[in-house]
Amino acid sequence: MLKQTSLVGQVIGHRTIHVTDDMLRRLKNALDGWHQVDKKTAISSFFLGSLGDHQKAYERLKIKPNRQLHSRESLFVCDPIKPGDVIEVETVLGDLYEQHGSSIPIGFVVTDVWGKKANSVIFHSQRIMAVRGGFERRYHE
Repeated sequence: MLKQTSLVGQVIGHRTIHVTDDMLRRLKNALDGWHQVDKKTAISSFFLGSLGDHQKAYERLKIKPNRQLHSRESLFVCDPIKPGDVIEVETVLGDLYEQHGSSIPIGFVVTDVWGKKANSVIFHSQRIMAVRGGFERRYHE
């Protein structure tokens, strides 16, 4: 796991999202009345954590999808996102650790997603993914 920990703190993914009225329309159609979406907020807060590039982190760590278990996610929203906003979304590998409760270890991958608008943080999401069997002991870049 020593090689994997060298990735902690690195930016895993970065992208720019231009929020449009079309996004709002598609979101409203997808939810089909299940969740109220108004013109003021184009992206409901529970979608913000999904804007990060979590999968790229798991690929860099060589973690197969059948070993990934969603553990916990927290979200802090500072400013609503509206049509016309341009958001910079950055995914950072926050931490890696293992716990040994039995003979089979469980690894944990913490990813942080930061959303910024005009150099100001508008949301922060942190996802913790459990890794069945822990991390590989041999890691090749």
